[in-house]
Amino acid sequence: MSYTPNNIRFRAVSSKALEAFYANKSFMLTELLDDSKQFSTVARECLLLLYSEYSQWTHFLERVMLKSQVLGSGEIKGLLASKQELEFKCVQIFKTHFNTFKPEFINIWLSTHHHSQVAYDRCLERLENTPSIEAYPAAISGLTNLLQTSLFELYELDCLLGSNLVLDKVTENRCNPDNLVLYVDNFALEYQARYGIFLTAERARIYSQRVIGKAPAIIKNYAADTLIYPGNPLTVCLSEWVDIISLLSEPTGSQKAE
Repeated sequence: MSYTPNNIRFRAVSSKALEAFYANKSFMLTELLDDSKQFSTVARECLLLLYSEYSQWTHFLERVMLKSQVLGSGEIKGLLASKQELEFKCVQIFKTHFNTFKPEFINIWLSTHHHSQVAYDRCLERLENTPSIEAYPAAISGLTNLLQTSLFELYELDCLLGSNLVLDKVTENRCNPDNLVLYVDNFALEYQARYGIFLTAERARIYSQRVIGKAPAIIKNYAADTLIYPGNPLTVCLSEWVDIISLLSEPTGSQKAE
């Protein structure tokens, strides 16, 4: 039976990182319980499934990093492979339990979620040759951002598919009956700065295929820097797909879907 000696400094750092992760998870659960948000069953169950699976994955991540002082290419490949297995498992659950995870919702969400998954993959790849004591908090922070963005993706789509902007309503969410709501966060801006792909605009492009004409859109900016304003290149990018009627800068920190 194998045994890995403990590293108390690493355990202390990993515990602190997980503390922030679970605080964010608790906040998300509170959001799902807020009746005013009108989360549909499919959106709610999808987010809960992601948190359940990734919560378990954080412990796998911890075990891998505990065994290595510095992450090499082999460890990174192993982390990416295990994450891919997790994603495949979720998709299989979606397909098996199609009465809960409506295909007409999930298929669109998977398209919008693709770049978010790639963004987190790139985050993990950048950790190669990083000491594990630094890599673990970075990986958990990136994962927290991924799940935060997942909340935004699911809520945007939930509102859209329950609105008057679509011919066939798929969800019962009536929070934004006449406008598309889009969220901008640090995760989206950092990925755009590194790779030139703006996650929010990618989602807007996919949503535009579901509405008649250009949807009126409210942009909610949760990024630390107020980079979304009229005339800004990112705003111009969004305007290709939606008719922006409002730009709102929201307080940073724990990020609500409103």
